[in-house]
Amino acid sequence: MNTKKLFRAIKVFVIASAIVFTALNASLLYSEARYFLAQIGASSKTAHVHASDYIAPLKLPVSDYADRALPDSATITIDKIGVTAPIVFGVNQNDFDEIYNNLNKGVVHFSATVKPGEKGTAMILGHSSDFIWKRNQFANVFSLLSKLEPGDTYSVRYSDGRVFTFEVKETFIFDPTKDNE
Repeated sequence: MNTKKLFRAIKVFVIASAIVFTALNASLLYSEARYFLAQIGASSKTAHVHASDYIAPLKLPVSDYADRALPDSATITIDKIGVTAPIVFGVNQNDFDEIYNNLNKGVVHFSATVKPGEKGTAMILGHSSDFIWKRNQFANVFSLLSKLEPGDTYSVRYSDGRVFTFEVKETFIFDPTKDNE
């Protein structure tokens, strides 16, 4: 009799754990499933539709824009993983609450770095997952970032019409608890 109760308790625990796991990871699981289904039937990279097919990027070198500052309104598009999100500029890099709150509006440009398209390294911050109870359309905007491979492209379109297209050269996992050299 005790064996049956123990087995029933284990079964209830496993089922409850699966339900909690699914609920807490629903947005990530949805993104993964959507990406997987989009890949079915696509026999090659050329089968994907790219925003660059519709947007003609300016071919001038970045240095030709030295006399014109980039505006504080832009959108990042990563076709391979279905991301289109506004970039929030002007966020105080020392105020983590301000950065976190602005992630509800899109992705955040880390203001200690250059803007995308300027000479140097730009840093864009975005959620890969957020609390399930928060209503935020950008809660998992970067959840599929690990799907990008060298050779994939993404673009940043500014409100003045300038478009900068970037190519992924390398991918790695950053672990803030370790020395990542």
